Amino acid sequence: MTGNPYLKPDIKKIIIYSILTLLVLLFINDIFFSGKNKQWDLQVYYYGALAHSKGLNPYDSTKVSKLAPVNFKFVYLPAALYFFKPLNLFEYNTAAVIYSIIQVLLLLYLFVLWKKYFLEKEFDTLFLVFCFFAFNSTVLIDFVTGNISIIEQAFLWTAFYFLLKRKPALFCIFVMLISFVKIVPVVLLLLLLFTNIKDRLKYIAGSFLIFIVYILYNVIFESVLFSGFIDNLRELDYGGISNPTAYTFTREILFIINKEISLPYVFGINVIIYLLYAAVLIYFNYKAINVYKKNNPAPNYKMLLFFGICTYVLLLPRFKSYSFILLIVPAYYLLKNIKLNKYYIALLALFLLTSGSSIPGYIFLNTFWNIFWSYYPFLLCVLMYIFYYKLIKDNSPELKNI
Repeated sequence: MTGNPYLKPDIKKIIIYSILTLLVLLFINDIFFSGKNKQWDLQVYYYGALAHSKGLNPYDSTKVSKLAPVNFKFVYLPAALYFFKPLNLFEYNTAAVIYSIIQVLLLLYLFVLWKKYFLEKEFDTLFLVFCFFAFNSTVLIDFVTGNISIIEQAFLWTAFYFLLKRKPALFCIFVMLISFVKIVPVVLLLLLLFTNIKDRLKYIAGSFLIFIVYILYNVIFESVLFSGFIDNLRELDYGGISNPTAYTFTREILFIINKEISLPYVFGINVIIYLLYAAVLIYFNYKAINVYKKNNPAPNYKMLLFFGICTYVLLLPRFKSYSFILLIVPAYYLLKNIKLNKYYIALLALFLLTSGSSIPGYIFLNTFWNIFWSYYPFLLCVLMYIFYYKLIKDNSPELKNI
């Protein structure tokens, strides 16, 4: 006797939803019941804005410590303080709950946006689990730290939606809005160069002009606070798993080589290598994109967008662990579309690299393994870039010899 097929449980979905439920419960417990020392970035936003409202310098931690339970460094532009002031309408604990609810709602919004417009057939229930664990659990890190990265992603992916819909004005508006707070995303305006949208150069130039005026406002009319902003920014020159970028990775490799082999240190060599690396990356991008569009009358702009996002991440000298949310969709799209059997060597290498993580007597080698695991989100992005370049090259005969 055959049972009713509609009553047959989908084991895969049950397992995945069980894992997601467990993660949500752990998150609620961690943030709201044992999270007194969590969401430190939210404390920065809340007490920085509060200090400014009370006439204190939010960039002077010694003064703000009178209001805040912990010392911190406010590292956003002075004008961005007004973005955070609505938090001060509530007591901190209430503001923290409201803020977390907004984060959850925006994450749900991102899931809908990603499913409908960016992943489509690639979207499945496994993607939800992938979101929580990918790139050193970047989504969970954002919730724990209380950073505005999920808010940033909501603005950016809305902008990317308008870019794919060929609405450059709205694309520029959403990129600019979040750039007024985060600054760095303004670089993403250059994604317009990946398209054939008419007057794209005018949109880019006009948007950058507005952004320059915004920066000048901070420099001229908030000069004292702007000086504090620059001072605090200088203290964030660190790398490792919290800020895994090409710039900090190169610096650590050079430091180890200098220490272990006693090579003479050349002043500024790290900056020189980083600039050369950036120049090479930009050249390959320029060549690949132009040849691809030339050979494809109907380019896959979604793939070009994801390729551009990878390039953006690889070029930035500072990219925090919670910012890797930006790479989740490009990574999953890649996993669903590349032929894994062709890249088994690269995937195999990821497993083999772990075998040398702790070899007694090989201190020099062990140091390099430790660096690898401190920078593996960045190195995964490098791998993604190579795979996307391969996808573009496979559709562009002229790129075969590059």
